[in-house]
Amino acid sequence: MVHISVPQAVDLAPVIILLHGRGSSGDAILGKWQSSSPLSTTHVLVAPDGADQSWNIVEEPSRLNDVALIIMILDALSAYANVDANRTGLFGRSNGSALINRILIESDDPRIVRGVTEVSQLNEYQFRNGCFFVGGADNAYTKAKPKLVRREVLSLQGGNDPVIPAAGGASKIGFNVVPDAESIYALAVAFGHVGPPVRATRHSRYKAWSYLNGAVASITLDHAGHKVYGEDADVDRATVDFLARSSSLFAAQDPSSAAGSLVESDISMH
Repeated sequence: MVHISVPQAVDLAPVIILLHGRGSSGDAILGKWQSSSPLSTTHVLVAPDGADQSWNIVEEPSRLNDVALIIMILDALSAYANVDANRTGLFGRSNGSALINRILIESDDPRIVRGVTEVSQLNEYQFRNGCFFVGGADNAYTKAKPKLVRREVLSLQGGNDPVIPAAGGASKIGFNVVPDAESIYALAVAFGHVGPPVRATRHSRYKAWSYLNGAVASITLDHAGHKVYGEDADVDRATVDFLARSSSLFAAQDPSSAAGSLVESDISMH
């Protein structure tokens, strides 16, 4: 099932796809955003349910091609005149973030222009020895992906996360994760950064990395565990601003095809 919220006073709204964590649902994450995020009044919020409350990364209950599912949802949204699917952002937490990382690597769809990952940086299946890898149908992650489509990324980590440690290494999910600084540097290089890693900027409650004029950035919130968004007003504001801003990466809308308008009852995918 795909849960959706459509702003009423916007003629052409960009899209944010919300990807829940393992054990949660699209309805739950959408409800939180509807009640707390200002983006609910400016963006079409789309929150699919993962199979068995999960997304297929390595050994989750879902064995579906969830990258293809997200693209199928975008195809459906593109049919509506009041939806600008060419300006699609992604927000995911935990298992949903791991799916965003998989999408950033495996999908070349230009409609996806940015993503925010909460408490799941790259894992070592997806990135190791300086290379990105495609999971494939069996999640073997043996096929290298030498070039990624350039997108904007904000990565959020909890400095005290017991599940996905910001410093990298063994996770409670069963695989190793790349350290926060190395993960965002790998993405920055893939998206156009040339040169060595930048040093983290130290703030009172968090440390941050910024590449390509902020198009690729990372924040590790010192006191946070396996939840960052909603834990600090400044980080929340940075997240909202990141998802709301305009970008030269946006594809031009094709005005040639007429379409009806989307209402919240239109989409019901299984």
